[in-house]
Amino acid sequence: MSAWNEAVEMFRVRRDDGQIEFIDNHLYEGPVSKLPLHVVALFGITSGGKSTACRFLSCSMGVPTDFPSSTIGPQHEPTRGLWGSPVVDADGNRFIILDIEGFDNSEQDQKVAEAVLKLLALLSEVTSVFIQVRRTPTIQASDLEYIATFVSQVRSTLLQRPVAAKGDAGPADNFPALLIAHVMPLHLKRGEQEEKALEITKQALASQPEVIQTISENYVELSRKEGQGLHFDYLTLYELPMFKRFQQLMDTAKTPADLQEQVRNLVDMNEEPSSPLYKAGAAFLDDVDFLRDKIHNVSQVRTDGRGHAITPESFRQLLKWGVQEMNKVGPLNNVYLWEKIAIDACTKQLQDKIDELGAKVKEVAASQSGGLVEAISAATEELEDLFNGLNLQTNGKARESCDKMKASTWALVIGPFKDQVLLEANKRLEDAKKREDDAKKRAEDAKKLADDANKRADDAIKQVDEARREVQDVKRHSEWQRWQDYLQQNLPWVALILLSLAIIIHRFSAAVADCCSCFKGAPSLRPLPEVELTRIRQLEQDLVHMQSQRRDWPPDAGALSR
Repeated sequence: MSAWNEAVEMFRVRRDDGQIEFIDNHLYEGPVSKLPLHVVALFGITSGGKSTACRFLSCSMGVPTDFPSSTIGPQHEPTRGLWGSPVVDADGNRFIILDIEGFDNSEQDQKVAEAVLKLLALLSEVTSVFIQVRRTPTIQASDLEYIATFVSQVRSTLLQRPVAAKGDAGPADNFPALLIAHVMPLHLKRGEQEEKALEITKQALASQPEVIQTISENYVELSRKEGQGLHFDYLTLYELPMFKRFQQLMDTAKTPADLQEQVRNLVDMNEEPSSPLYKAGAAFLDDVDFLRDKIHNVSQVRTDGRGHAITPESFRQLLKWGVQEMNKVGPLNNVYLWEKIAIDACTKQLQDKIDELGAKVKEVAASQSGGLVEAISAATEELEDLFNGLNLQTNGKARESCDKMKASTWALVIGPFKDQVLLEANKRLEDAKKREDDAKKRAEDAKKLADDANKRADDAIKQVDEARREVQDVKRHSEWQRWQDYLQQNLPWVALILLSLAIIIHRFSAAVADCCSCFKGAPSLRPLPEVELTRIRQLEQDLVHMQSQRRDWPPDAGALSR
């Protein structure tokens, strides 16, 4: 494997009118054109992993082919039309690998989707192995309905002949083999995969036996388990969790061998080294090799209507003729078929969004920094917005089915974080309770401070009142002291003046009395008693002396009383 082979475009579907164009590139001409050919066709929903599986399957089968849409992640461009690998020579058998456009591309209208289904119906006449690539969380009996409906409705209508003519197809009958490759983040052992196929068959037999009957009539029997013929086989393709690194390797690997070697060395650091999923790249390549071995085991060369083996030449001629016939067929009106297609389309979009949101939730959970509850809530709301924007018919089966898928798949994604969410919720509850207690304590402290402030205010008011009273007392005392000082300084003079006035008045009165008595010829006034005169003179002398000495007056308590 020194270099890549380029995949060749074989069919193109016109987007304007849904017509199929056959691209005559002369790919299958030459020496091998008349040798028996095994046709392996991968089909399924858009962006389900078909092109990536084709790329690594071609490497495993010995003819590494660069399919144009074998990219993953946000930059992915879906396959358009039908692309094929060169002829693979494996142990004397010749194989080609076909990558078919998904029939639920959001860019498609119904005419384009019908054209893809017509291609599948045409290929059902020449294909040795159909591989339905499914990228869903689980696969159940109901997932077989699409395959059965495609066979029973589309193929019989387009090819205008009965789907089957003789009951269940045997192991060697001229019918394709059917493999279901389930892309999922789980690595099942070989025995577990066989048990899963039997489990799905039993579920379908119990709930929808007509589904198993249709599949049994149109796909060869691959094995028998517990007396039950299995007309399909179930395999898993491990979905690598480090898709960015995976895409980088596909973009930068120089050779197919280099790519396989680097992918094989990919490890998942989220797994324990003892886990088989720790060596994630090796698990993926082992699943691809197992798919290759399964193809070799179940594939058989188909025959045309004349019983001749399909060869590269007849394959090319049949496709060229068949496209002309398919373009003549009018619209497909099977409601149930389109309902199944709508279910697959919305399931794919929901799964992509769930993967994207799940990665964000895992990143938040791994950071251990909190916010997981908000992350899950925001992711759930974003998922609901996407679902509500899918324009599914209200109360229709597609809406009901997609709603159930959304609920169950999202529950599987967030289920592992249940304990962490509960711990975070409990911690938040405890933090909220603590904040509430702290708030109560602060309120109590604030109340206590307010009470203390009120008490201090009351004390301050009391102190102000006491100070006011003290001021008033000081003021009254000061006023009294001022009057006392004034009296101490000026009362002797006032008293002297009053005493002098009293003496003058007394003498004047005596003089008046003497005058009056003189006019009347009466005897003179009675002279002032000697004692009183003596006391008045003594008082005058005391006042004068006190003033000269500036001493308190009177000199003793009984001075005035004398």
